[in-house]
Amino acid sequence: MKLHLTLLRRAAFFFGMALVVSTVSATDVPKNLGNDLDKLVESNIALKKAHLSNTPIATYNGFASERAALASDMAIREESTNKYLIDIHPRGGRMPFEKLKADLLKTCPSLRITATDPKYRGVGVIEGFIAIDDVVKVSNNKGVRSVQLGIKPYVKRSKTEAGSNPNAIAALTLVGTAFDQGVTQHRVDKVSTLYNAGASMSLDGSGISVGCLSDSYDNRAAAPHAAQDVAGNDLPGAAGNPYNTTPVFVLHDENPVTEQATERRHKK
Repeated sequence: MKLHLTLLRRAAFFFGMALVVSTVSATDVPKNLGNDLDKLVESNIALKKAHLSNTPIATYNGFASERAALASDMAIREESTNKYLIDIHPRGGRMPFEKLKADLLKTCPSLRITATDPKYRGVGVIEGFIAIDDVVKVSNNKGVRSVQLGIKPYVKRSKTEAGSNPNAIAALTLVGTAFDQGVTQHRVDKVSTLYNAGASMSLDGSGISVGCLSDSYDNRAAAPHAAQDVAGNDLPGAAGNPYNTTPVFVLHDENPVTEQATERRHKK
């Protein structure tokens, strides 16, 4: 009898949990949310409904689903305020850019804009931190096309291949003393065995010259200098570099003294 009651209680718990999750309908969560921002909104709604109805619900690190917990872990989040970084993409033509900014700030109290570019892709983009409670208000604004969750860049790591545990992280080979985030963001590890021995091909850029524009190459008065980066294989050119022994060809670079003098003149 005791076992029977226990099973009934467990069944009631899981049925209650399913009831709460199922009440988060497609109309509750906007379809213009990207990078799993919709999963965070869905979790937020489910937790609120469970609290209001006093219904038990299974949680994963404080979220209503494992997918939402993973999304939060991968997102750029401001811990002091528990706000998430988002990119807001306007529709263009529906509302002037500055008016959209003002409207979003007025209707979404938690939104703190950190950067804007009114010319991005011809319609602009707005970046800022926001509480999950206000995300639906942003996405439903008639001047907004989509809202994307800001994701942390991978550093020294990459997702494992499809077919394995999707939540697992595998380390990539470190070249030099620092890791370029572009290796994973541009999926270089998929086409180069330099970073990933299991890559399907090995493109290493042999025979290709790359031109770079920068405010300097080696004009810092203090260390580190280019020579140290060359020695550490962060720049090519060292005789013992296993990947590229061709030094950087510098067309022009100001020396440190001249550069600092120029800065002082500009400040005056």
